[in-house]
Amino acid sequence: MDGLSGAASVIAVVSVAIQIARGLNTLKSFWGSMKSAHGDSTVIVEDIQLLLHIIDTIRANCERYGSADDTTESALRSCQDRVVALNELAKSIELGCVASSKRKRLWTPFKAALKAKDVRRFQDALHDAKLTLVLARQTSSFAITQQGLGQDLKVKPGGMKQYLSMIPFERDSRFIPRTTAMTRLNTLIATHKKAGLTGMGGVGKSQLAIELCYSFKEDDPEQHIIWIYASTADRVEEAYLSIAKDLGLAGWDDQTCDKMNLVCEWLNDEGNGKWLLVLDSADDLEVFFGKTPCAQGSQGGSGLARYIPHGSHGTLVITSRDKRVCQRLLRNDSIIEIGPMTESESAHFLASRLPSPQSTLTDELHALATTLDNIPLAMSQAAAFISENGLDIAEYHHLLLTRDEFGPLDVLDEDLTERRRDSTAHSSIFQTWKISFDYITQSQPRASNLLAFMAMLDRQDIPKFILQDDDERPIVFHKALGTLQAFALVTQQPRTQSYSMHRLVQLATRRWLHAKGQQGQYKIAVFERLAQKFPRGQYETRDYCSALASHTRLVLSYEDTVNSDANQLDLAMLLQNLASFDTMQGRLREARDYQKRCISIRETHLGVSHISTLECMRELACNLRDVAEYGEAERLHRRSLVILESSNPELRSSLLATKTDLADLLWSLGAYDEAEKLSRDAVAGRMELLGPSHADTITSMGVLSLVLCALAKREETAGEDLESSPTTKVRYIESATLAREVFEKKKEILGANHPQTLVSMNNLSWILRNKGDFVESELLVREALERKEKVLGEDHHDTLNCKYCLAVVVACQDRHGEAEKIYREHLEAVVRVLGKEHPNTMRSMRGLGKTLESQRKFQQALEIYREAYEGLSGTLGPNHISTMESKTLFERLSNRNFNELPALA
Repeated sequence: MDGLSGAASVIAVVSVAIQIARGLNTLKSFWGSMKSAHGDSTVIVEDIQLLLHIIDTIRANCERYGSADDTTESALRSCQDRVVALNELAKSIELGCVASSKRKRLWTPFKAALKAKDVRRFQDALHDAKLTLVLARQTSSFAITQQGLGQDLKVKPGGMKQYLSMIPFERDSRFIPRTTAMTRLNTLIATHKKAGLTGMGGVGKSQLAIELCYSFKEDDPEQHIIWIYASTADRVEEAYLSIAKDLGLAGWDDQTCDKMNLVCEWLNDEGNGKWLLVLDSADDLEVFFGKTPCAQGSQGGSGLARYIPHGSHGTLVITSRDKRVCQRLLRNDSIIEIGPMTESESAHFLASRLPSPQSTLTDELHALATTLDNIPLAMSQAAAFISENGLDIAEYHHLLLTRDEFGPLDVLDEDLTERRRDSTAHSSIFQTWKISFDYITQSQPRASNLLAFMAMLDRQDIPKFILQDDDERPIVFHKALGTLQAFALVTQQPRTQSYSMHRLVQLATRRWLHAKGQQGQYKIAVFERLAQKFPRGQYETRDYCSALASHTRLVLSYEDTVNSDANQLDLAMLLQNLASFDTMQGRLREARDYQKRCISIRETHLGVSHISTLECMRELACNLRDVAEYGEAERLHRRSLVILESSNPELRSSLLATKTDLADLLWSLGAYDEAEKLSRDAVAGRMELLGPSHADTITSMGVLSLVLCALAKREETAGEDLESSPTTKVRYIESATLAREVFEKKKEILGANHPQTLVSMNNLSWILRNKGDFVESELLVREALERKEKVLGEDHHDTLNCKYCLAVVVACQDRHGEAEKIYREHLEAVVRVLGKEHPNTMRSMRGLGKTLESQRKFQQALEIYREAYEGLSGTLGPNHISTMESKTLFERLSNRNFNELPALA
């Protein structure tokens, strides 16, 4: 360019720059006047101010160095057209803003604009203008530094070099420091000169990188800051070509030259200065390692990884949703996994983006951040929605918590403008994640299937063993699981073989499946897997069942989807198995409800006389006994007994089991004579059918031992003298002998800590205490209680029963102060677990009353006797032995004139 044409170009550039500045100032005045309007006005004014700064920089450079080129002028004229269009758009918005009062005039423009979506149009157009001006600034800067120096950086008057600055976003004045992540990032850069930021979409990886760029620029202006949006090969190649052109690298306009290699070699040359290169959104492995087409003149097609510069004078930062990209381009020790914000960070982040007076740290704001999983993009979108629609935090939170399955995502699906994201990136959290879902579906279908399967389970603690198909090759499964972890859609729990996903990720996956019409098929797949895998709830399977229980409960809500006959029978089996686990865990009422559903399904599809139906009826009856629904329990047992007695002899084992369980129930109800007959029949039958050492035979022997002890106790209570009553003495001896044999056999077969062994240990203690062997009884019950608390927990009904027995045997030895303490602890727990009306509660009250009376606390004892008697009358009936004993105690103490007796405190 000769001197005359160069001067003319400078004049033209300066003239256009002045006109653009005038137009921008007009826009700034218009939007700045709406001080109390929607928060986007502030964002728009900030963007306009940035453009004014860029324009001023370009004009000052041209005037100072007397240099400009055609590219700069062309970019400015394009920008001038955009600014004119922006002013026309602003005028059309202003026409709809006429109002009778100043107050309304402040708000009406945004109401009219939002209705017509003009604000979004304006912001999109402003974003295009900003990108055009950024390019113009870069072109202007390099035009004045390349003259006569080839590829060397030109030195300004005063010895200052010009450095490339390609940060596409202004600095966020509301940036919330993420101390842990930023500290780790700075450490990696200081030690390795490279860092990878990985994590699912929307967690703020790019925002951390933007802040890093400005920190670099602040700390050391003498270095190049290069930002490349690396989502596709085309975007990377376009960026490299632009850099080559701006630098004026030799061969940049040669069709046969590899422009990407030119830039890579230039950056690798230490003489060209230090640099920070950010590859943002490098989410696609194929871009860097696949056979993607390359720029014109480039050789080969094995991906773009070979064009990434290196060297100790440069710093490389990569942001990616796919951790594998960073792992291949960097090292594992150079990667930072970015997750949601901490509670404190998220609260401050959300507050910084809400309009006053909502931008204060309140419990409501913390709760909203938690509901949004502390994910920055979701919180940013929420703040924009609240601002645009004039909602308060509570109203918005209510929308999020709607019972509709996809309610939260409906609120979070609006693609509100986010000025600090690439113009091609979605601001909707759902659309952001959908990109990952679709990519995984195309590149790794098994990972997509696995994600869909996991989304139909409870989102937390998904065990690894339930995810792998039976015939699946381990390498295929682990590669699919690794893909989901690489995209941070699922995370492995520390020290366990289980996985979890964020609530919003789960909802987004389900909505994605719903949109494709595939949600139903994955519900069925999950149901069938759990029906196959969930075992009977037994002591030996407790850990396995515990790992699957929460997922199984969720799957049971898919009953409407699982409607074929075969699936209905699988559903019944799943209900029965889960009920057996709940029973073992002490969740008796939950188990009862599952058992009733199971019986209903089996009666419909198999009939009431089917062995599977009868088996579940027997288990329900046993459960009903434990929750004190004695009448219904007895009805079910007798109904089953009638059916089995007239059934095929092959069902004899079930008949004997029903006799044992009915005898156990009748023992609880005080019907000892019938209980004795049934239990003796069961023992004899099982001895013949199964042998003396079979677990079922031992169970029947245990029931018989309790019945015999109760019969002996009844005779003793009726006034029989133990020494002169051979029958009573024989029954006690037989009872204790049977109970000891049962305990020893169960300990041998099942182990000392098995729940059934501990029940038999407690039963032996109970029998010995009734027999009068208090010392051995106490030793046994204390050991049983200690083990039950460890194995079953302090609030399990079997543990509580053991604690009651300890209180009784302590009281029998006249240690009433100690007994009172144990009774009160037991009573507090049993009311909490079983309820105030449960017979076990009344039994404990009666025992407490006795020990209070023994301590001469007569008034307290009388009130407790009254409550126990009235409660048992309603639950067990007036003729039950426990009710009659309570009545006797109450009436006896009522007739005493204990006012004349000194009461102990």
